[in-house]
Amino acid sequence: MNYSKRQIVDFLIHARDGKFNDEVLIGALRLVIGLSTEKEISCFLDGLSHEEIFEIVEKIESCIKLRSRKHLINYGKAPANKNLEEFKRYLRANTEELLVLSAFMKVQFDADNLGSLDLQIVEALRRSNNLYADMSLPEIGEHLSYYTDDQMQGVINNVKGIAHEIKFVDAENTDGDNIFASLFQETNHPDMDVTLRDIIDGRLEEVQLKATDSESYVHDWIDHHPAGEIVLTDEIADHLGLEGSGISNADLTYDTEDVVDKLIDASDDDSVWDHFPLISTISLSIVVWSLWRRKQKGLINRETFLKKAAKATGFKIAKIAVLSFMLATPGLGFITGVYIAFRFIISVSKLGSSCKIRLADLPRFARSVKMLKVSFW
Repeated sequence: MNYSKRQIVDFLIHARDGKFNDEVLIGALRLVIGLSTEKEISCFLDGLSHEEIFEIVEKIESCIKLRSRKHLINYGKAPANKNLEEFKRYLRANTEELLVLSAFMKVQFDADNLGSLDLQIVEALRRSNNLYADMSLPEIGEHLSYYTDDQMQGVINNVKGIAHEIKFVDAENTDGDNIFASLFQETNHPDMDVTLRDIIDGRLEEVQLKATDSESYVHDWIDHHPAGEIVLTDEIADHLGLEGSGISNADLTYDTEDVVDKLIDASDDDSVWDHFPLISTISLSIVVWSLWRRKQKGLINRETFLKKAAKATGFKIAKIAVLSFMLATPGLGFITGVYIAFRFIISVSKLGSSCKIRLADLPRFARSVKMLKVSFW
């Protein structure tokens, strides 16, 4: 295959106007610049200087020498998946939208997690420490995050015991009998935890509750309170043949640990703005890397690279800031989130409805959506 520089230049001039008349040169051009659709190629060529066009000519000449005619013709004839290309362009142009929306959804998810907490365990946590009485849930989580493992185990055991009392009282007062249960005001009331009063004859009884799986712990209490009444969590009550509360120690332990874990997680990030630095870094890295690859291929020179990188950086930062503000604003955040999600869904639906994605396209598609995998969330 012999093509003179003049023939290649003539082809590029015609291609810039949307006229593609040589399958070999089309294939070589596609390989060199990495673009598929004729519209993309035309727009790309239209923005090149004479020096940049000359560099493209040199690369096309080299490509023709290294590749077979059959390979270039096949590549030139290869139908471009327009919807796939549009989707890739959408991702490149709107990476920051998807990242900010992901951060917003993460914040909302944490808020929803707090809304679904076991309120009786939250009440037990507040009763366990006077410091927690007026704290918000994220503030409690932050306070707990500084505890060592040994300290945390002590907190969980204490909160679990208080939660056992609260759940027992709630169950007793909703079972329809004439016994009314109440907690002592002090969580460290000596000997007993709950008062039981018969609302018909006024008879009072005090009982001790234990949420444990330790036999020695139970026997020690009984030895020191031979006349006292004790109610245990179900597992050890069944084992020792004593009265059970109807509450599982294993479930109570799991639920208490779950509440504590969620509170600590929620204390880490409670605003879209907390993600602003990392979102900016990721978005700008993608833009600069894309421009750098074009520079490395010789498609743009150093001056153009620096100019475009500076311009894109300023634009991306401003866009991320505006999106973060809109999503963090009550009411407006919901509308903005729906709009971004709708645009993404429409883009994906166009891609899926075309039925043109072949198995060979899947690796390219996977690379295109790789930016959506935000592992730090």
